Amino acid sequence: MSKPILSELEYNADDVASAILEQSDLAITNEELGFSDVSSYITKNGSWTDWHDRKALKFQKIIFIYLNGYYSSVPANDTIIFTIDDADLRPEETVVIPGAYSYEGDNATLYKVKTNGDITVENPISAGDDTWRFIINATYHLF
Repeated sequence: MSKPILSELEYNADDVASAILEQSDLAITNEELGFSDVSSYITKNGSWTDWHDRKALKFQKIIFIYLNGYYSSVPANDTIIFTIDDADLRPEETVVIPGAYSYEGDNATLYKVKTNGDITVENPISAGDDTWRFIINATYHLF
């Protein structure tokens, strides 16, 4: 019977998988996996306040975004709340993101990531006080 391509130590070990893992270098970084932080390419539009740090990550051709903030009043329909400055991070087709509930039940029907880089809100609703708060958690694919 022929031996698999393993060192003598690995071949003779009781647990071959553990022996291989012990000799492996599993110290890899996000950059080596292809993750990159692209948060700085998303800028806010309008006179509203950041709630928490915004975050955008790119993994190969997938963009993950976490955006949030609040307005002192409910914005108009189709208000641009963010812009993606880098054309390479913009979708080729408009991406529709379902609205999510925020503080006091504030929400929106949906958000759109448009091909020109604008991120807009549709039908924002303030369920509590006059302040409208929003959270966007989304993923979209670059084609």
